[in-house]
Amino acid sequence: MTSTADTEEDLKIFEVLCGPDTEMTGGTDMTTTLRSELAALQYKRDSLLLQLQETKAQLRKRDEKAIQLESEIEQLREQAARQNVVIASLRKRIQELEERERTLAASQGRNEMTINTLQRENRYHEEKASELERKISTLEIELNNEEKSKLHVQKNLGDLVHQLEATLGTNSAGNSSHVVQETSRLRNKCDSLENCLTRVEEELRTCRNALSRATADRDTLQNQAATHLAEIDRLKQEREKLQIQQHMYERDLAELREKLNNAQRTISVTTGDIQVQDATIRGLRDDLKLKEEKGLRLETELRHLLESLAILLSSPVRFVESTEISIKDKIRDLINEAKDKSMQVESLHEKVITLKDQVSRLSDQRNEDIRRIKDLQDDKIHVEGRLQKTEIELNTCLMVKEGLRKDKAIFVTFLERLARALNMEEISREIGVDLHTESLLLRAEQLSRFESDKLTDKSAVVYQLQRRVRNLRDQLQRRDLHLDLLRRKLTIQEDSHRTKGLLQAERDEANLRVKKLGKQIDRLQVQLNEARSLSRDLKLQLTESSDYKLTALERGRKIEELQKKLAESELLRTRCSRKVNLLKDQVRVTGDNAEEIRALGEGVASALRSEVDSLRHSLADMTTEKNSLSSLRNTLCNIVGLSCSCADYELISRVTKMADAHREFTKVSRRYDPPTTRYIVDDPLIDDLDSDMNSIYNKRPTRTILP
Repeated sequence: MTSTADTEEDLKIFEVLCGPDTEMTGGTDMTTTLRSELAALQYKRDSLLLQLQETKAQLRKRDEKAIQLESEIEQLREQAARQNVVIASLRKRIQELEERERTLAASQGRNEMTINTLQRENRYHEEKASELERKISTLEIELNNEEKSKLHVQKNLGDLVHQLEATLGTNSAGNSSHVVQETSRLRNKCDSLENCLTRVEEELRTCRNALSRATADRDTLQNQAATHLAEIDRLKQEREKLQIQQHMYERDLAELREKLNNAQRTISVTTGDIQVQDATIRGLRDDLKLKEEKGLRLETELRHLLESLAILLSSPVRFVESTEISIKDKIRDLINEAKDKSMQVESLHEKVITLKDQVSRLSDQRNEDIRRIKDLQDDKIHVEGRLQKTEIELNTCLMVKEGLRKDKAIFVTFLERLARALNMEEISREIGVDLHTESLLLRAEQLSRFESDKLTDKSAVVYQLQRRVRNLRDQLQRRDLHLDLLRRKLTIQEDSHRTKGLLQAERDEANLRVKKLGKQIDRLQVQLNEARSLSRDLKLQLTESSDYKLTALERGRKIEELQKKLAESELLRTRCSRKVNLLKDQVRVTGDNAEEIRALGEGVASALRSEVDSLRHSLADMTTEKNSLSSLRNTLCNIVGLSCSCADYELISRVTKMADAHREFTKVSRRYDPPTTRYIVDDPLIDDLDSDMNSIYNKRPTRTILP
């Protein structure tokens, strides 16, 4: 409304200025140029306002992005703190595992030392047992040889004695002293052999004790190996868990790196936007400078124009000053005079024309409204007739529906009675009315099958019942069709009710239109009053030129505010860049920590591998020892004559029995040894055995058997 009023007032001023003289063409050109400049300035003002709004929206978006970045930075800090806590816990756990590894390594070293000592003792005892077995076998062979030689010598001596007695004819009393000496010598020899056997038995007992100790140590070592294997399995599981946690942390680090990359991208995008906004702000500053220059030029041109207008409007009666107020007053006076003379007639003509048009329009609208009201009344009468018909049909439908309900009740009672007769009450209750007839038919068929012998008597009754059932089915189908027809009629009646409601709504709308037409007449009168007030508003448009200066000042203030906001945005950018650098450092530190954890995990894994290898070697040594002990036991079993699956106490008892039997045999053999002086010589085997025993224990001196 104001723009149209401005244009009309400008046209009136132009007519007033151009009406009296043709000399005012130069002034009109100036006014047109001024109007064009004013329009251009208004357009530029609007564009600047739009640009300011866009910059404000961009600044808001930038603030929101900065807030989002701060929230993401806080989240990253929280994640970094959590990761630091987890890393500290993992370091503590790694230290505990290292301490366990050290203790296990120390215990393993001690176990290896004990295993080595036991292996040495076992080898020593095995060698000693083999030597003793060899000596026992040689002694047995020598004893057999000596017994044979003794028997042979006794025979020879007996033969010689008999020959000498026969030749000399002397008694054998002189040889008694020699026999006594021989028996004493043999007794001494037997005592020495008994001592040797006792020593051998003691050594065998020590070997048995050593074997029992070795078996006990073997069992303990096996238990320790089992515990070590369980510990190794547990450490493997912990290592797998640590590897899984390491993978999880690597994934978290990758996600954090992706987030950092996204943040860097957003920051780069924001920096690009800021640079673009800086460029736009510079362009806006340049535009403002140009506009200020144009404003100064326009002010000078306005001053010249006002001076020229004052010269043109001045008269000999009244001098017009070169000010806007005086020029406006003069123009107002001229406009008032022109209005008093010319605009009164034109306004009256226009009013008459407008009133005639309004009256013709109102009469046309009234005729149309009357015609519509008649049509609506006809439609109302038609709809009322249709309503009455539908009500009558509804009543008939209700009556038919009640009759059908009664028929249905009779049919249901008939079916219940028939079910009672056929003993199908429970089945009919479970099935329902829909499948009642089919169940009755099935029951009838069943009864007909069961009573095939009595078909001659009951076939007629069954046929009548079937016929009746078929008739009832046909009646049900007809009633269903009738119900469908009634439903359709009900839908038709509902549609008629809807149409009736629509017609009533249209009638109400017609009444509302009549009311609206009355309101439109009132509005037209109000518009006439507003047109009168517009003429007053057109006079106030000249005062808006002063407002343009105020708007220019406000623009300057807004530009300063934008500069301040730009400075603040630069500060925010620097802060964001600092925060991003801090985040980069934190991510770098977390990456280094993760690499250290990975290196520690690899060291732990290598240590565990070496420990597993050492345990495998120790297990292999244990298996070899076990095999050697089992082979020694098998050899003892073979020597004694027992099976390999016998118990240890049986083997020990058998060996002790053999030793006792050997001792008794030696004692018995001593009694029957002949007294001979030729064979009183030191036994090299017994001397060797004594020397071996002395060399082992270094307790007894070497002894020789004297005559």
